[in-house]
Amino acid sequence: MKRLGSSLLLVLFFVGLLCFPALSISGASAGILLWFQKVLPVLLPFILASRLMAASRLMDRFSPRTCGILMGFLCGYPMGAVWASALVQSGRISRQEGQQMLLFCNQPSPMFLTGYIGIQCLGFRQALPLLLCAYLPSLAGALLTLPALREAQAEPENAPPLTLSAFETCFLESCETLVKIGGYILLFSILASWTTLLPLGPLPRAILLGFCEMTTGTGVLGTLDLPLPLAGPLCLGLASFGGLSCLGQTGSCIQGSGLQLLPYTAGRVVLGLISAALLLLYLTFLAGPAGA
Repeated sequence: MKRLGSSLLLVLFFVGLLCFPALSISGASAGILLWFQKVLPVLLPFILASRLMAASRLMDRFSPRTCGILMGFLCGYPMGAVWASALVQSGRISRQEGQQMLLFCNQPSPMFLTGYIGIQCLGFRQALPLLLCAYLPSLAGALLTLPALREAQAEPENAPPLTLSAFETCFLESCETLVKIGGYILLFSILASWTTLLPLGPLPRAILLGFCEMTTGTGVLGTLDLPLPLAGPLCLGLASFGGLSCLGQTGSCIQGSGLQLLPYTAGRVVLGLISAALLLLYLTFLAGPAGA
């Protein structure tokens, strides 16, 4: 039954490409540009550095919880998934601990939240409230559920030298990860372009776009001239969830690690709703008249 469902989806996608070629090409072009201009320059250095640190066992000097929280919270999607997968595969943490780290440490980056969501989409320049609403639920969950991670060794044992061959291997693995991420961005950008065919109003369409690809959807929400107490929680909730595109990227990064995507997805929905509710409470009761 599962195989039949997958085959049906593939056939429908192929039919959609044939029936709506102009929309498909437009969506694909937007996805490729988003990947090339925004994702590739930001993620490639971080993914390469992470793989080099894992290959040289440099991360053995630090607490796994510290590594996961810092990389996930500071670098954005899908670096939390990359780091959790690397820690599980290297044996530093158990699969259960990795599953918890995946949920709480795979986050939108501070620059994306404050620069893109806050300023470009919402015109909201109060960075601290936005970051607190976004990160407090995940940070509290990480601190409560990850207290038993093993401490790092003082010195890594049998740390291999970082050779040119090791660098090339890490670079090729990083490029493979980025190509997979680009494929998911391309796919969901095409699907997002097809939402223009649906008989939806501007707001439901923007939410559906964000559910497919968060950057596109939140950008459209920012153009609708919505009141800040409505636009803010919607944008933050979509960013905290990540959209189907980020789910696909996360799935590609945890392949072979034993980590599961379904519990992560359910957890991100809950965390996104909590973040949106916190921002709604702030904008309703604590922010100034304009929320700026």
